[in-house]
Amino acid sequence: MSGFWSFHNSRNGSVSLMAALSTSVAIIGVAAAINIGAAIQDKKTLQNIADAAALQAEKTVQAAQTNTSSTMNQSDVAALAQTTVQNYVAANTTGSTLPDIQVSYTAESTYSGNVSVTLSRKTSLFMAGFLPNSGIPVTATATATMTLGNSYIQIIFLVDISNSMGIGGTPADISALENSAAQCAFACHDPNGYRGSCTQKSSSSYGSFGLPPCNTRVTAQQAGINLKIDYVNQAIQTFMAQLVEYANKDQNHITTSITTYGTTIQQLQPSTTDLATASSVASTIDLETAVPMPVLGYTRTSDALNTIASQLTNIGQGTSENSQRTYLVFISDGAQDIKSNANSYQHIVTVDYQSACTQLKQMGVTLLSVWVPYYPIYGSQQYNTLIAPLPTTGTGSMEGAMQSCATSSDYYFEADDGPAIQNALKSSLSSIIISSGLRLIK
Repeated sequence: MSGFWSFHNSRNGSVSLMAALSTSVAIIGVAAAINIGAAIQDKKTLQNIADAAALQAEKTVQAAQTNTSSTMNQSDVAALAQTTVQNYVAANTTGSTLPDIQVSYTAESTYSGNVSVTLSRKTSLFMAGFLPNSGIPVTATATATMTLGNSYIQIIFLVDISNSMGIGGTPADISALENSAAQCAFACHDPNGYRGSCTQKSSSSYGSFGLPPCNTRVTAQQAGINLKIDYVNQAIQTFMAQLVEYANKDQNHITTSITTYGTTIQQLQPSTTDLATASSVASTIDLETAVPMPVLGYTRTSDALNTIASQLTNIGQGTSENSQRTYLVFISDGAQDIKSNANSYQHIVTVDYQSACTQLKQMGVTLLSVWVPYYPIYGSQQYNTLIAPLPTTGTGSMEGAMQSCATSSDYYFEADDGPAIQNALKSSLSSIIISSGLRLIK
């Protein structure tokens, strides 16, 4: 019997060992399944972070390239992309283990390129003591690009060229203009000589307007004084030049047009994909020809906006020529100067053009509003009579009206002087490029 019990005990030990082994295998299997699931989820998390980081870096690079006065070299662009990705990943990674980060930048043109991001790390293991490896490696890669021509867009410039844009472009320019032969800082443009010459005294019939007869435009040019309209002219040309750089691979996806307004509304450049020609036309933007006395010109802001609305076609999401992302760059001092119903010779300054802006936005237009405010010129009778009574901020003000016209605060720019006008146009281009051109390539 002793042999039987020995055999029986030996079988019990084998069964116990087999049970233990089975349990261990089951535990390892469960742990492996959990870890594989965790690795899959971790890869999804890394992919989301990589996608967002690449897009954020591309946006940052695009903004920097369009907002700097000179072209950034590629090493600076790459360094900016690297820093942006690192900061984004650090801010959006939970836990103490940051992934390894690789970032590269590939230039497409002077102002555009691709940012590629690769994130990798090992997923922490559940019951790591039962498994041979220290972690499961996961990797996620994303590339954000501004693929030139991948989106159809149309850009319309609506430019106020009324006499009020004949103010000096900076305080120094205003002072120089006031002290010049013109002796006028506000709305004195008169290329046809209706007011006489700069050396001629005001006539008694014209003296009530408080302005000496003079062609301020010529006076400013001869004295080397830059008016606001000069800065607008230069800024739009720069905008066009940069737009050519963006569109150099597929220019037929981008169209642009230019309309000016004051007393009359004129489409200087119909919609075209010939950006070089549009840039040449932009160089001709100038103050409107003076209207004969005693009217001397209006600023028909609502009519101009409504004219743009009546001309626009093919507004859409940028997928084809018939569905174009549409941007209106609206440059104005914010005043609407119209004829009084009571007196055909009397001017009334209002800001009642927001409904025209609303109509355009409801049509699907992204409206970028560049406000070029007046300088206070308290010695001017026109300023004191027409402009000074308006509120300076909020409802009823020129500032409030221009802010209301913009699609959002990101598309509103205040340009107090000439250099600010140029910066506002750079920022406008950056906003358009980022809005219309970025996409993610997997």
